[in-house]
Amino acid sequence: MQVVGEGVAGAAFRRLGLWPAQPFSTEAASALLDHPMEQTLGLLEILVSTHLLQSPTPGAYRFHELLGEFAAERAGQEECPDVRQAGLLRIIAWYRAATRQADLATRTRAHIDPAPDPGAPLPEFTDTDQAPAWITAEMPAIQNAVRTAAAIRPELAWPTADTLFGWTLANWWAIQYR
Repeated sequence: MQVVGEGVAGAAFRRLGLWPAQPFSTEAASALLDHPMEQTLGLLEILVSTHLLQSPTPGAYRFHELLGEFAAERAGQEECPDVRQAGLLRIIAWYRAATRQADLATRTRAHIDPAPDPGAPLPEFTDTDQAPAWITAEMPAIQNAVRTAAAIRPELAWPTADTLFGWTLANWWAIQYR
C-alpha cells in the first residue's frame, strides 16, 4: 500500500509515526523531522489534506490510531536505524529544552547545565501561568520523551525529567490526591 509518494512527504509520514505521543505540535514535528518550521508546516498540511493526519486544533496534529501504527510500521521497515534514532534524539532534545524553558519561566530554580539547541523553535511563555499549563498539556509527550530517552540514551532521561521539578512542586497536592 502506497499512501504518500516516496518523496519528502512520505518520509515525514513514516518518521512522524516514530512518535506515539499525540497530538504533537508543529515545533515538535520540526525537531523530529529536522526540517525548518515552514517546510514542516507545509508537510503537515499535505498530510492533513490527504487525510493521513488530523489537526484537532491549530498547530496540533495527530494520527488516526491505525494510521499512526501503519506509519510506525513503515518507519521500522523503510528507515534505517540511525535515521530513526536521530529523529527520536532530536525530539527528546526538543522536549528537554522546552520543559527547561517552562521551568525557567516559573522561576523555580536555576539550571546548571544548558540544554542543547533543539534545532526547532521552543514555546514562549509570557507569564508564569502559561508554563505549567503547557507542561500539563504536554505531559503525555514529555513522559514519552523520558521513556524513549531511557531506552535509547539513558543519560538523557534524567535531565529531561529533572526539568519538571518546578511543575511537580506547583502541582504536588493535585498529583498526590487524584
